[in-house]
Amino acid sequence: MKSNRIRAVGTVARSDRYLKSENQIWLFGFLVVNLAAFAVVTYIGLDGVPGAIQWVQSNWESLSAVGLGVVVTTVISNLISPQLKAVLVFWRWPNPLPGHRAFSRYLGKDPRIDPHRLQDKVGDFPSDPSEQNRLWYRIYRAHESEPSVMGAHKDFLLTRDITWLSFAMFVLFGLGSVFIGETTLQTVWYPAIMVSQYVVAAIAARRSGVRFVLNVLAVEAS
Repeated sequence: MKSNRIRAVGTVARSDRYLKSENQIWLFGFLVVNLAAFAVVTYIGLDGVPGAIQWVQSNWESLSAVGLGVVVTTVISNLISPQLKAVLVFWRWPNPLPGHRAFSRYLGKDPRIDPHRLQDKVGDFPSDPSEQNRLWYRIYRAHESEPSVMGAHKDFLLTRDITWLSFAMFVLFGLGSVFIGETTLQTVWYPAIMVSQYVVAAIAARRSGVRFVLNVLAVEAS
């Protein structure tokens, strides 16, 4: 019994690391694309190479700060709490996670799930957000190796981290462009695009999070 429990815990840890490691290449690519876009906007706004060189020479301190910010953002991405990332995705505080509303809000929206059958298996559905999340998480731990659950979990982790990076890139690049830019492209359009990127990422992450929650309940109900 003890050895089985140890193997189960080890499997959970490996599963989490596997999902996160698979997403790293996409997150790195997302960061590279944002860096390239910032460079292109800066290049266009400075009328080519001569203007860019002159601008770099006069703003090297600001550029160093932005570069340092990118490095720090990349390093601390895995240190930011899931709770804070959830706040950036769902714009809720407290109880930002979709599991906090698993039974009171989302359960009735999925035709795959028979609420009565699910209730027979797990008992009465709690109304308190914290209790809802605890019950949902207990169900998740029983089915986390299911392909539909793992796939939804991976998508949620990816879109959640892209949302966090989008917010960080807006602060570093979008606001940075406002303060050091000289053209409308740099001070208006580019920051607006960065805000839009964050909003779109947050919407995608919300949908992925709800799908993750519902996939877990659907597997349990079946």
